[in-house]
Amino acid sequence: MEAWTTLGALAAVTSRVELGPLVASLGFHSPAMIAKKAATIDQISNGRFILGVGSGWHEPEYRGFGFPFDHRGMRFGEAFTILRELLETGEADFHGEYYTIEGGLLFPKPVRQGGIPIMLGSRGPRMLEIALPYVEMWNGWYEDWDNNRTGLARLLAEIDAACEKVGRDPRTLVRTICPLVRMKGGRGRISDFLGQAGDNPINGADPAILAEELNAFA
Repeated sequence: MEAWTTLGALAAVTSRVELGPLVASLGFHSPAMIAKKAATIDQISNGRFILGVGSGWHEPEYRGFGFPFDHRGMRFGEAFTILRELLETGEADFHGEYYTIEGGLLFPKPVRQGGIPIMLGSRGPRMLEIALPYVEMWNGWYEDWDNNRTGLARLLAEIDAACEKVGRDPRTLVRTICPLVRMKGGRGRISDFLGQAGDNPINGADPAILAEELNAFA
């Protein structure tokens, strides 16, 4: 399913859970349109939207949609600047190499107190440098930390160092992760779809083992 349409539907039929894409590639839409989509779903959900962003990685998706795959880091930097300005101020003017926004307006603005929280879904050094000074949250995909405690500790140390490099207190960043869990009867559809091996899934068939692992991560 297309994520933004689905999120709008979920926002309308739920009342407590927070919602967001994990994550939206900024190369798939104009950044001003992403801001508009985010603010709209925030309105529908009465302030329960989290904006997860990244630069994408799966080149066949880009080819299939007809989006450029080159210079994703630079494109992300420009798009992120426009997106952040619109969400913070409701206005944006930007003339860059990849995006030009003239008189961009965001109305109605988000309803969440303090604005829509932005979550970065990347461990790339350039992406971290661009976004860590501004995002509220970060997310680590299971492949980035080998889906185990040792790998997670190593990755979190990298994120701490990246925060310090840009002058941010690591304690102010909310860290989230996506562990790979194989439930009873699971056959690894995500691995088949993404063309990944899907090695080392957490055993979700045994509630005690799953609880132990997730508590350890927390």
